[in-house]
Amino acid sequence: MTDTIVAVATPSGESALAIIRLSGNTCKKIISQCFTTPSPTPRHSYLSEYKNKQGENIDQVIWCYYQNGKSFTGEEMLEISCHGNQFIIDEILQDLLSLGVRVANPGEFTKRAYLSKKIDLVQAEAIASIISAKSTKEAKLSKKNLEGNLSSRIIKLQSNMLNTLSRVEAFIDFPEDDLGKSQSLSIISQIAHDHENISNLSSAYHRNRKLLSKQLIALVGSPNAGKSTLFNCLVGYDRSIVSSEQGTTRDYVSQDIIINDYRVNLVDTAGLRESQDTIESTGVQNTLEQIERADLIILVLDASVPYPSELSAYIKNTFNRKKIIIVENKNDLKRKISNNVYPDCFCIQSISAKDHKGIEDIISAITKCLQNDTSEDSEINILINLRQYSSLIDASESLKKAKILLEKNDDYLLAAIEIRESLHQIGEIVGQTDNEAMLDKLFSNFCIGK
Repeated sequence: MTDTIVAVATPSGESALAIIRLSGNTCKKIISQCFTTPSPTPRHSYLSEYKNKQGENIDQVIWCYYQNGKSFTGEEMLEISCHGNQFIIDEILQDLLSLGVRVANPGEFTKRAYLSKKIDLVQAEAIASIISAKSTKEAKLSKKNLEGNLSSRIIKLQSNMLNTLSRVEAFIDFPEDDLGKSQSLSIISQIAHDHENISNLSSAYHRNRKLLSKQLIALVGSPNAGKSTLFNCLVGYDRSIVSSEQGTTRDYVSQDIIINDYRVNLVDTAGLRESQDTIESTGVQNTLEQIERADLIILVLDASVPYPSELSAYIKNTFNRKKIIIVENKNDLKRKISNNVYPDCFCIQSISAKDHKGIEDIISAITKCLQNDTSEDSEINILINLRQYSSLIDASESLKKAKILLEKNDDYLLAAIEIRESLHQIGEIVGQTDNEAMLDKLFSNFCIGK
C-alpha cells in the first residue's frame, strides 16, 4: 500500500457538493501543491481555492487532512468537498491523477482500513451492508456489527474454543497423566457448549433472512369492499384504480413500501366472487395464488353490508394457517355486518379508508403481526451474512466430529485437528487468516470510494 488512491465518495450526478477522498503517503505533498499549505493541522477544515498543476483556480473547496495512524484507512488521508458539478469533479480528478495518484478500486479504502487493523472483516462487511440496507432494521443491525456486536461474540467464542483445545492438547502432550473419565467427559461437555454457541450464531442467519426479506401482504376481500382505497392509503398515492363499479381490479397490483422496520410488498388483489367473465375469473385465480404466497393477509370487509357468504368457501380452502388481519371498512356508514362468522384472525380493525381514518391503527397492527411472526430475541439482533454463515457451518461440523471422536475412541490427536479446523473457520469470519483471494472477492463487491 505505497501508492495514493483517489475516488469520489458521493453519488454521480448534479448535486450541491461532492466529496473526493484520497489515501496514501503523498497526501501532504498534494496539499502543499494544490492548497499551498505545507503543514496542515490534522482534522481541521480549510476553505481554499483548489489550484491545478498549471496554477489555475478550479474551484473553492473545503478540505481536511487526516494524519497517518489517525484516519479511517490508517494512512494519511485527504477529503476535498467541492461543488457537485461533474465538470469540476472531473477537472479535480484529472489534476490529481497527473500528480501520481491512481483511481481506487471498489472497496479499497475499507480494505486498507482492514489491512491496517483499524477494523476487522465483520466491521468491513458491516460498512457495505449499511450502505446497501433496504430497511431501517437492516441498517440498525449493520450498525451494531460495525460497533463490534458480532466481533465481540466471535472473540469470546474463540477464547472458549482455545481453552478447549489447550485441554485436549494437554492429554496429547502428557499421555502418562491419565486424568480419568471425568476429565474426558468435561472436555466433551465443553466442546458441546462451544458447538451450541456456534449453532446459535448460525441460526440467526435464517431468522434474519426472514426478518430482512420482503414480506408479502395481500389485501383480499369481496369486490367493492375498499381494498384499492386502502391500498392507496398505505402506499401514499393513487397507485390502484378506485371505482364504485364492482370488479374494477381484474389483476393484482403490487408496490414495495416500508412499514416501520419492515420491507413489504403490498398487493391489491381482484375481488373474490364467482363470475362468468373470463378476465375477472382469471383475476380471482391470481388472487388465490397471491393468498397462497402471502406472509400476511388483510381481509377487507364492507361493514355497511352483511358478511358476504361466498367468502366462506374461499377462506376455508385458502386461508389455512395464514396470519389474518380483518379490516372493517366504511365505518362512516351504518354497520350491518356481523363478526360471528369471521375466520380466526390476529386482530380486527375498524376504519374508513375513504376518509383516511384508522390507517395508523392498521400500520401498527401490521407491525405487531410481523414482529410476532419473526419472534425477535437477543440473537436476532446479530446480522449474519452468507459468507459468515458458511464459516459457522464448517466450524460447527468440525466440532461435531471432534466430539464424536472423543466419545467413541478417546482419540485426542484427531479431535485436536478438528478443533483447530473449527478455530480456523471462526477466524475466517473476522479475517484472522491470510486468504487473499477471499479478501479480493469480498471487497470487489463494495462501491468505489468506500
